Amino acid sequence: MTAALQQTENSSSYSSGELKLLLVPPGAAGPYLEGEIERHLAAAVAMIAGYTNIEQILEFQRTGINQIWLCMEGSKVIAVAVTEIVEYKVGRKVLKATMAGGDKGSIQKACFDCGGMKRLEEFALEQGCHSIFVEGRRGWKRLLPDYKEVWATFEKEL
Repeated sequence: MTAALQQTENSSSYSSGELKLLLVPPGAAGPYLEGEIERHLAAAVAMIAGYTNIEQILEFQRTGINQIWLCMEGSKVIAVAVTEIVEYKVGRKVLKATMAGGDKGSIQKACFDCGGMKRLEEFALEQGCHSIFVEGRRGWKRLLPDYKEVWATFEKEL
């Protein structure tokens, strides 16, 4: 296990059996985790080409603009998610899940089998957020039944 992964293990995490959801501390990714993050997010980044790239995602994580979450199965990274906290001028604060990617079937594991959505909701409340937005394809609708679809964004009030 790399030093960055050990530091990540000691940060904010949530686990359920063999699955763990870990929040990577700002600037703690290092080359190994950056490679895993890039590998898992490559397809998601390709889908929104022209709006972001992996370099920007990693830079925003290093500076604390966004958060990167790892879903681990044992010592293996199986999925990665990116969130950011947005404060609107009207006083509303939301946690936006902007992208996720992983090995086949891992998003289901990351979001639900290891309690990932529950942990993101807890994190959002800890940060003073009023709701969570999940941005993504319409296929998320079947995985997020207690969220309402707003355009192609799903929202849950906290």
